[in-house]
Amino acid sequence: MAARGSTRNIPSLTGVRGIAALWVLVYHLQSFSHQLGIGALGSVPLLRGGWAGVDLFFVLSGFVLMLTHEKQFRALSWEKLGRFAALRALRIYPVSTAVLLMILALVTIDAAFRTWFAQAAVPTNLTATAFVRTLFLANRWWLPADGDWNQPTWSLSAELVGYVAFPFIAVVATRIRNRPALIAMAIVCLLFPVMVSFRMSGRLYDDDIFWGALPRMIGSFCGGIVLCRLHRLTPDVWRTLQGRIADLALLLVVVDMAIPHASGAAPLLFGLLVYGLAAGRGAANAWFSTPFSVLLGRISFPLYLVHVMFILWLAYGLEYYHVPEWGRLLGVPLLLGFCFGSAWLLHIGIERPAHGFARALFERRQAAPPPLTRSEAQAQP
Repeated sequence: MAARGSTRNIPSLTGVRGIAALWVLVYHLQSFSHQLGIGALGSVPLLRGGWAGVDLFFVLSGFVLMLTHEKQFRALSWEKLGRFAALRALRIYPVSTAVLLMILALVTIDAAFRTWFAQAAVPTNLTATAFVRTLFLANRWWLPADGDWNQPTWSLSAELVGYVAFPFIAVVATRIRNRPALIAMAIVCLLFPVMVSFRMSGRLYDDDIFWGALPRMIGSFCGGIVLCRLHRLTPDVWRTLQGRIADLALLLVVVDMAIPHASGAAPLLFGLLVYGLAAGRGAANAWFSTPFSVLLGRISFPLYLVHVMFILWLAYGLEYYHVPEWGRLLGVPLLLGFCFGSAWLLHIGIERPAHGFARALFERRQAAPPPLTRSEAQAQP
């Protein structure tokens, strides 16, 4: 099997992104399990580690960008950099802006919720400055790093830094052909967030989204890029073994996240999982390639962006109106239906058209004939 060039040919890379988004969503549900009337959910160890799903996103992002754009960045040019920047902007800003406007409408209509949220969360949230920073996804570009209108945008803000660096990292990575060197580089990159966490907090791995945003992104994102290069250089006869690596990594992720305190192995395991899935072989590949996983992967980006504020809104409403236990149980499926429905509508109404516009825009530019020289123009009848 030849190395594939896009995630369209590797459904499991789409599917694992969907499961990661679901893991993050259930983690946030678990965080408010008592307010939502689902206290039993808070006792499930695996769900307490759902915040690490974002680190899996970072690994995937670096891997998929390298898989898609490696040939483009064998050499740099202003045209290539501009095209890449425009594609990335059209990938994230339309959906992010739409969700931000939904939140603006929510806090404008429900002033009591706005007051509750301001008291329950970071005081600088929902300010005018925080709105501008969230709009431009600049909320992790400088300190202080607080002030969000939509909490999940912290990871997008950090990832934009990775997008800026990606072409330059890719140019270097494409020149490396030594597999042991790539393995060593991947290990160093994926351990970088662990080392920073230990230095800053004394813990091997934690869910900090303020000072930890950029280290988590840098290590996992660069690790994904390096692992994609390793995937390209992996002989086809090793693809079955590569798929089994994904199976083992998935098992170890479940075990690692089930223990009371994070061991720091998760970034490495996520790297092994993504690298292994790229082979298109094995049990993990089959599971993440199911129609449910792939469908979830397609709506994962809007689902990730839309769910947190509406979980908070539900928690507030149940508390504010003193809803009884049975009513709280009804609220959760309604919330999930709203989150998934909103994510699907954002996907088909904004995300997919934006992707189509970007592709059509650059295809038209590439298909257009080169401009005539002055002499050629004068020779025209």
